[in-house]
Amino acid sequence: MRTLISYMSALCALLGFWTQGASARGTCSETPTESWVEVVVHGVRSNEGNMRAQIYSDDPADFLRKGKQIIRVEAPSHEGITRLCVPLPHEGKYALVVMHDRNANGRADFYTEGFGFSNNPRLSVSAPDHADTVFNALAGGKTLDVFLGYMLFGRLSPQDPQMNPGSGSQSAHESATSAPSIQPTSTDINIKEVKKN
Repeated sequence: MRTLISYMSALCALLGFWTQGASARGTCSETPTESWVEVVVHGVRSNEGNMRAQIYSDDPADFLRKGKQIIRVEAPSHEGITRLCVPLPHEGKYALVVMHDRNANGRADFYTEGFGFSNNPRLSVSAPDHADTVFNALAGGKTLDVFLGYMLFGRLSPQDPQMNPGSGSQSAHESATSAPSIQPTSTDINIKEVKKN
């Protein structure tokens, strides 16, 4: 029960993830920053709603905290695979959270909507450790594969074994390169840069 309460608390903290704000538009080819990440989201259950990706710094105190995100990107969901281009402010270490806002209501509906993290830590009823989600972004582009997990009858659906580190025979990169390309257009992506104080 305590784990479930801490999980719900962590996910409620993600409500900051859904706050509205000013946005700009762009794609990877139009990204004005020196570093960017193409996020390939696997296991999307429907074309309904939007896919949102949010970047946090490498500071564990900021991870999943309301108002501590650096960049937010949104695009229409595509069943199977959705691709998002996320511009980064500079080279460095970051953590990524992806959520499928299936009903486009701007809220995290835990029992019907999927979520995932950079490095694909094993999903459970508690948020993953920050250290398990941190990735290093250098100058130029990087591809990150994220596999969504959805709640099913009060339990998380299993992640694809091919995407779960150490448990599959096909690497995440091979899976991404063999997947059909569903690249959003510039009108599909909303990018919000969140100013740090």
